[in-house]
Amino acid sequence: MADPHTGAPWGQHRLGGLAYAVPDGWTVQESTPGRLTVHVAPEQAGEDSDGHRPVLVATVEPCSVTAAQYSTQTMSDMMAHLPLLHVLDVARWAPPGVDPVQGRRIEFLHAAGGASLHAVQYVFVDGGTAASVTVTCSERHVPDWDEVLWAMGDSVRVLGPTTHTTPEGPRPAGMPRLAEYASVRYGAPLEALRVVAAEQPFRAAGPVLSDDAAALLLDLATGRGAGTGRPAARAGRIAPHLDAAPLEELVRAGVADTDGRLTAQGHTVVGPLRNPVGRATLSAHHGGEESRLALFHGRDGQALLLGQPPLATARGGRETGPRGGGGTHLELLPVWLTPSVAAAWVGLGPAWTTDAEAVPVAFAEFDRRIRKVTDPPRGLPTSLAVAWSEPWVVWQAAGDGGSATYLGAGESGHHLVESDGAGQVLLTPVPARNVYRHLAALLAPAGAGYALRQGA
Repeated sequence: MADPHTGAPWGQHRLGGLAYAVPDGWTVQESTPGRLTVHVAPEQAGEDSDGHRPVLVATVEPCSVTAAQYSTQTMSDMMAHLPLLHVLDVARWAPPGVDPVQGRRIEFLHAAGGASLHAVQYVFVDGGTAASVTVTCSERHVPDWDEVLWAMGDSVRVLGPTTHTTPEGPRPAGMPRLAEYASVRYGAPLEALRVVAAEQPFRAAGPVLSDDAAALLLDLATGRGAGTGRPAARAGRIAPHLDAAPLEELVRAGVADTDGRLTAQGHTVVGPLRNPVGRATLSAHHGGEESRLALFHGRDGQALLLGQPPLATARGGRETGPRGGGGTHLELLPVWLTPSVAAAWVGLGPAWTTDAEAVPVAFAEFDRRIRKVTDPPRGLPTSLAVAWSEPWVVWQAAGDGGSATYLGAGESGHHLVESDGAGQVLLTPVPARNVYRHLAALLAPAGAGYALRQGA
């Protein structure tokens, strides 16, 4: 095995019957013989400002349950113990010689020690053993480490049985709820993933402003004054007789003072709005409702987010806006964090991808289905007919990297929406991990995108 960037050989390691490779220079930080090994990258190798370095954790343990049961337990443990968890993708996976339905590749985001981390876990059940290799790096450095994350999974092998010296831990009783069509499609029990998406709300760290307060902030940033018939103001200051309620909101948010001037923090927040080096937008549609989000990229690596609450359907049917209502989310965040925030806003989450081919659908049929639930057109493949009855959110993303439209169809996953130029739309199933990277490439400043990994 060689490094995908440098071609340098990787070191081979073994834990019981599990074999895997790590890049040259990584050291063993922790080891429990026959159970766990932790490898850490050398200093300055993708190290973030908080000191986090890429890490690989390998584990083996006795396991007498199915892969569906073990995967469900694994994700339940994640939800219980990992702060700000966002499971992006779950897919069938296993090393050579093991049926892919016996394993999973789970890609997820979470927070640790103040850092935003991106992880890919390769886990499988074989011969009474559950084995896993989990690779984690800072979300900031995913474009640099993405190929390495995949290569480490590609290196996993089973060289023989694992002898366990400790008893098996507690396991869930009975099977989890199953994804019916995916289980039939692959001839093995596959756990339902809808519950995971429902537990991943959009989280905005900044304040939620009323529409009037958001409009006032824009006026402060541009110096247009606060409305028709009101005297224009200098940039950073409003006319003194304006309505007090929106101003009080901005004062509470720390971006304006009681005299109607931007504070130092306010000037920082609106900086990307005044002199953006790039812009990006998201819009989502469901049942006649629409929600929008705008990103303004600043020169200092920050982005200003101004967005309405996401549509409830994108979050598994839960209301996520303030009191179930409107408002504008305001947040200043690092540019590299925008893909994860945008993914949460559109409701991106795991779903079983059961087909890969584009399917043509008459535009009129597709348009009617966006506005209300309709019967599926005749002749649709079974997977798309199943998706037709799921809750739909159609969203568009546009930025420096171009534009794209996606259909989020609940437990049937995401589909890229394209026109064939002849009155039909083409719906192509796309694994959530690739939707995430496509979203990053579209929204981030030019040159900061991600590569797409093809295949299941």
